[in-house]
Amino acid sequence: MPEITPFKIYSDNKNIKYSNKIINQIKITSNASVISVDNPTIVVDTKTIAYGVFDSNGKFVKQSLQYRGKNHQFIPKSVPHDAPYIDSVAVLVGNIYPHFGHFLVEQMNRLFGAINQPRDIKYIFMDNRGIGAQNFVYEFMAAFGVDKNDIIILNKSARFKKLYIPSQTLNIKNAIIDNQMPLGYQKMAQNTTGGGYDRVYMSRAKLPQTIRTIGEEKIQKIFEKNGYKIIYPEQMSIAEQIAAVRDARYLAGCAGTALHWAFFMKPGGTVITLKRNLERDKFVQTQHMFNSVCGLKSIFVWASVEPHKSNHGGKHPPQIIGATQYIKQFFDDFGFKYTNSDIAIDNDAMKEYQEQYEKYISENGSTIRTKILKHMVKIISCFIPGRINRNRARKWLKSKLHI
Repeated sequence: MPEITPFKIYSDNKNIKYSNKIINQIKITSNASVISVDNPTIVVDTKTIAYGVFDSNGKFVKQSLQYRGKNHQFIPKSVPHDAPYIDSVAVLVGNIYPHFGHFLVEQMNRLFGAINQPRDIKYIFMDNRGIGAQNFVYEFMAAFGVDKNDIIILNKSARFKKLYIPSQTLNIKNAIIDNQMPLGYQKMAQNTTGGGYDRVYMSRAKLPQTIRTIGEEKIQKIFEKNGYKIIYPEQMSIAEQIAAVRDARYLAGCAGTALHWAFFMKPGGTVITLKRNLERDKFVQTQHMFNSVCGLKSIFVWASVEPHKSNHGGKHPPQIIGATQYIKQFFDDFGFKYTNSDIAIDNDAMKEYQEQYEKYISENGSTIRTKILKHMVKIISCFIPGRINRNRARKWLKSKLHI
């Protein structure tokens, strides 16, 4: 079994202890496989968001399960007899999912099983929510070497001549990852050209105001002074982003999706994560899991100077980073050159943060209120029978409570 790669954490003792604990929960496996099913039916029901693969005898194929933690998707109750027949051999890739980062790692982790398939094969994405495919789906597959005409987005059931089903190689909630997962991403990297940067900093500074990280511009300038190429992912195509990191020995940036591009790096590199929030979360675990399976080293630096703790993901108050004692220690340990002005307190950034925080509170209420309401929704939904009904109830309650 592959080993977890080295890591270093710049933070206080409590965060270091917690991070070590959750990193030790990572499990790297070597169980990935690809099975084939003749004359299968892929059942997709957008009303219940259920989906799955059934063989020619109507038996559910367990390899098509998509786990998140101990739960998996809703499984259709029956196989429709009138599902249209598509005379093609296909490979199951994943689901259509609106969040870019989750799509990148949770819905494309079966790509390893599509590398050695016949050239005339079709590539299946299931649209069980009926939301349609965003352009990045086609961009990723183009980088993999797949023409748009060979991609099938299924929002209703269909039968196929033959279907290859690679196993799921990532259960992000349970911190389980298979060492075959990076192979699909590495193929994309091999297919791209350009870039060629040795050190890359992926910035959030040009994201919309509601989600960007305040104060990042000042920190990233220090990286730039020390040889890092600053890139803004949202201004680049998928192929350009892959090319930018494929040869990098160092990839840095604030915690988030941008650092998941580590999958496109070559083994032996280092990923530098600036933690942009103070609330404890499992991003350290997730990122180090990805780094480890790719043979990369990890550095985590607590950079948040937010007066009010926020969560990493979801709907949260504004976030702000600055030259904390941990960033200074990291800079010094790695020989970064900087001036006193470079690491001085950014009063303008803090003023912006306070303005954004007040706006957030006026629109959403206090963070304590939000936590209480989320907890209430979780408790109430437990009394509703059936996973589908519970899921619908949670979404309805959250929309009504604006959380």
